[in-house]
Amino acid sequence: MEAAMRASLSMRLLEDIERFSRLFLVKEIGIQGIRKLREVKAAVVGCGATGTHIAELLVRVGVGRVTVIDKDFVDISNIYRTALFTEEDARQAVPKAVACARALKKIDSSVDVRPIVTKLTPANAEDLLKGHDIILDGTDNFTARLIINDFSVKYGVPWVLTGVGTWYGNVWLIDPARGGPCMRCLFTRVSDEGPNVCDVLGVVTTAVSLVASVAVSLALRHLLRIESNNEDLPRTYFVIDAKRISIDSFKVTRRADCPACGKRIFEYLNKAFKEEVAKPVCGTKAVEITPGKGQGISFEEVKKRVDEKRIVSVTEYTMKILVSEGVSITLFRDGRAIIDGTTDVDEAIRIYEEVTGIKLRE
Repeated sequence: MEAAMRASLSMRLLEDIERFSRLFLVKEIGIQGIRKLREVKAAVVGCGATGTHIAELLVRVGVGRVTVIDKDFVDISNIYRTALFTEEDARQAVPKAVACARALKKIDSSVDVRPIVTKLTPANAEDLLKGHDIILDGTDNFTARLIINDFSVKYGVPWVLTGVGTWYGNVWLIDPARGGPCMRCLFTRVSDEGPNVCDVLGVVTTAVSLVASVAVSLALRHLLRIESNNEDLPRTYFVIDAKRISIDSFKVTRRADCPACGKRIFEYLNKAFKEEVAKPVCGTKAVEITPGKGQGISFEEVKKRVDEKRIVSVTEYTMKILVSEGVSITLFRDGRAIIDGTTDVDEAIRIYEEVTGIKLRE
């Protein structure tokens, strides 16, 4: 048994040497760097534009385990700004995390890719993120980032914050465990109120690619402890301009009165999840429904409630039902749903309750 295991490991090493033959020539990486990356466990939260580009780069540079977390499914509007997704994924409404994982396995079948189809919340964050060496942000909202930041400070796990809008983006390696500031040292007041940037301003694909490349470069330098000109990465916030083709930076100072890394008050990780039950989805004519904790959906029970002819598709992860002309509902097993074809929150709630039998409002 031991001989077989040694032979298997030797074969894996030989395959890696061939696969990464140009990468291990880089003096800061080498064979030892590749072997170390093979042991890394990275989590990518959000498999949209930035997240898919980040996940692909992580796999291509040799990270051994990549967990991809996303609540949504592929839409045709995702394809131009994302990596990995196809028109077929959109036609079949494949969950983003699943589509991402399938594509990553085709790039490197030896990588342990773990798709998780759910939304990151205070209730599940610790279970989802524990055990990872680094977390990379592919989300589109401050609330998710604040949850990640609290987790990072509490457990000493570094993370890379990203953001993209139109031609511009920002990237920041946050590592409070090594004395760096955290997100709340810079963003003292944050809110998700108002429309998302991608709804109002849009995003250019090249800006997304640049942000993802910088994010993964920072992750590599951190994981392999690569230093450059005494640069203090955990205190350096990068601002990317894909239109002017430039990268600027400024230093962030750790605040003693920071609620998270200063006072160690993790209000976003510990508080009850108080998100709206229903809210419009960024960049679409749709409403997302998020019921309370533990409110799952039985597809078998739903089948008993609706006309079979209205069921468009049923997969391992989702069930899509036609409600009326131009309006449909896609259900997820964890209780969430996307009502496509309307932005009326009250109408979306009515449809959800009628289809599932679950009351969202008394």
